[in-house]
Amino acid sequence: MIYLYDGSFEGFETAIFHAWRDGTAQIIDCMPGPSLFDVKVVATDEVASNRVEAGMSRLSPSMPSDVYRAWLSREDGIDDVLLGTIRVGFAKRCDPFAYRQDDCCRRAAEAERRVGLEQHRFLEFVRFAQIDENVYVSDIEPSYDILPLIAGHFFGRMGGVKFVIRDISRMRAAVSDGKHWYIAELDGEQVPFPLEDGYSAMWRDYFEHMAIRQRINPKLQRQLVPSRYRNHLTEFQNENTEIAN
Repeated sequence: MIYLYDGSFEGFETAIFHAWRDGTAQIIDCMPGPSLFDVKVVATDEVASNRVEAGMSRLSPSMPSDVYRAWLSREDGIDDVLLGTIRVGFAKRCDPFAYRQDDCCRRAAEAERRVGLEQHRFLEFVRFAQIDENVYVSDIEPSYDILPLIAGHFFGRMGGVKFVIRDISRMRAAVSDGKHWYIAELDGEQVPFPLEDGYSAMWRDYFEHMAIRQRINPKLQRQLVPSRYRNHLTEFQNENTEIAN
């Protein structure tokens, strides 16, 4: 049996609820397509989702957020890995993310760790450009779907400022109107591209002048700021910009 859900985390939790209740599901998926197995489309149910979340919280207060971060990895097969992990947790009455003897639990914990690391890196690596009097835009290309994890941080820090953080590899954006924030799909036309602004120029000038040439350490720099993060970092827009270690 394949339990097909709508691609949302609440839909995933609803599918987990049905799989646990029926005891027959082996696969959970959000991608429709030809299948050799029976397919059951699961409608997202807030009550079922909340019951799953409450059950996980009883095993460990951190388990719902751990499952969420692992799910945001969007890695192939992660839905089934998490189904197996949750089953182990309820069978053993323990936090399955600490139960590394089981392959599903180990893979889920590793996915959660990778997403958490990416989340914390992008709290440092988001750079905004001003495109209007009170609107700021930033582009990022994370390996994992971390927008829901970082948007609240910037919403709390930016004090009512309107902003858009665009994940251009997934064509999704975290949008703040200054009072609320939400995740939106992008069509490539609805948000202007960042323009040059005085803040960006000042930021680059600061980094160029703070660098002590005798202390430049390219190897350490690559460890602290890997090359794949630099495309949208203001301080790396000039080829000759270096950061002192």
